[in-house]
Amino acid sequence: MMAGAYDWTDDMLKVKSMQKKFRDSFSGPEINPARWEVAATGGGIALTVADGAVTISTGTTLDDELTLTSRTSFTIPLRVMVAVNMSQRIVGQSVWLELVSIDPTTAQPNGRNAAAWRLDGASPTLANYEVQNEAAPRLATTSASTIPTTAPTGWSVLEIEPTNDECWFHGRLMDTTAARSNSYVRHQQIPEPNALYRFRIRVRNRQVINGIS
Repeated sequence: MMAGAYDWTDDMLKVKSMQKKFRDSFSGPEINPARWEVAATGGGIALTVADGAVTISTGTTLDDELTLTSRTSFTIPLRVMVAVNMSQRIVGQSVWLELVSIDPTTAQPNGRNAAAWRLDGASPTLANYEVQNEAAPRLATTSASTIPTTAPTGWSVLEIEPTNDECWFHGRLMDTTAARSNSYVRHQQIPEPNALYRFRIRVRNRQVINGIS
């Protein structure tokens, strides 16, 4: 049987449904293993789920790291939205909200392409954004950019929106009628549009901070 809407040259359907959707409101008592792959280095970081939120307690052990990686993979263009609240911002603790490319055979991150928000440093209203293309070093902002607050009194919604020709990073307050308050864009070193991606939350107690030991 030959499908009339199939393009054999590009190996794709000419008429397709809307792109894959993924959402997790963390309404259960624990991480859903069908949705997330959880990995940890060291034993000083703890994770709990309650009241529709994932709480990650970083502890104090240097180089401990915890990651939550979506089981679902995605293709560009796409949009990621994450609501973030941090009880404190401490120099030496870093949180990445990142799209990372994966090996198509193993489905594991391959370190070749990425688009990420990086939250570190002591200010609750600053963050860096990063892009990576084909295993080149990540291109990060030289100084932190303004975002809505991540302080305990407020929540930020941070967005990553890569397309074929640019990659946007947005910020807004959660559950308000206000529009995006901060938007930034990269046109160079943006992620490869033909790769597969998984979304990853990565939390680390860093021994090296922004290149300074």
